[in-house]
Amino acid sequence: MTNLEQSVSEIESALTEIRHHFMYSEQLERKINKAINHDALAHSFHLEPDLTDKETLDRLTQAWDFSTRTFRGTFTEDLIKQIASQIEGNNQGYRQNSAYVLDTNGNPDIMINPQKIEREMRKLIGYMTESKKPEIIKATELHLYFVFIHPFSDGNGRTARLIQNLALFYHKIPPAIIPHTERATYLAHIEDARKAFKERNGQEGMFSNQTYSEYRFFEYILDKIKGSAEKLSRKISRQKKYVIDLVFRGGNNRQIYRVRDTLKNAFSAQGIIYELATSRQRRQLEIITCATPEWLIGSLERYKDKNHHLKGYELTDITLHK
Repeated sequence: MTNLEQSVSEIESALTEIRHHFMYSEQLERKINKAINHDALAHSFHLEPDLTDKETLDRLTQAWDFSTRTFRGTFTEDLIKQIASQIEGNNQGYRQNSAYVLDTNGNPDIMINPQKIEREMRKLIGYMTESKKPEIIKATELHLYFVFIHPFSDGNGRTARLIQNLALFYHKIPPAIIPHTERATYLAHIEDARKAFKERNGQEGMFSNQTYSEYRFFEYILDKIKGSAEKLSRKISRQKKYVIDLVFRGGNNRQIYRVRDTLKNAFSAQGIIYELATSRQRRQLEIITCATPEWLIGSLERYKDKNHHLKGYELTDITLHK
């Protein structure tokens, strides 16, 4: 078993274990993965040292939200162009001019001729569709070879990282979070892989006989996915299940929806992930969250002080233990 295969196996085993946790649900996993992906977006933004304005980060977030609503498992040129244009407004189709990036020695590394971009992008998209490799590996390959093609005038790194994590998110795999503090390491892996790729690409093509440097990049990204899988596991294991029995003055059970909405707003304001079910007949709320009992009681007390129809409540932690 290769190092890559071992890493994929470890990630898959970790995800299987998470999905057997007694607090697991698909909805909870998706909510947590969504939050982790927003962390990945923030780091992706800060990987670009020249970008400091909130508007650019907002565009990146909007591009992610658009992508998750739109992507159905297969990339197209049009979808990638739409994503890239949302990330960077100057991207209106593939670049028409020559482009280069500076290597660590300050020397320009010329990207492929603009006339070849459409052909190479079609190759990349076709490979993503046809390859039988694990989805985790294909996503890391999409990231790297997209960077090599460098199809847009600006925002290629942000777009590459977003579409990689989009492919992972679609397949219920946590994202690769590349800390902005590791910018130099990340770029060095890309540069080494790029040099090795250029040496072998003449005879072998984009996806054949990948070099050690390319594999090192894939291993680096897989390590970041492992880190996110561990974060997902921690967040799910910290969830607790509470039942709140409510007592209203006058017996108006409809008031339960006002309590529910108040708690939802409080969760959202604090960025707390939750699942909440309502039983009007039993005057009962059932909540799964990592919020503490003290936090929930504080929210209920503030509501009770302002809304005298709530006579009282009883909060019970019914979390199961293995």
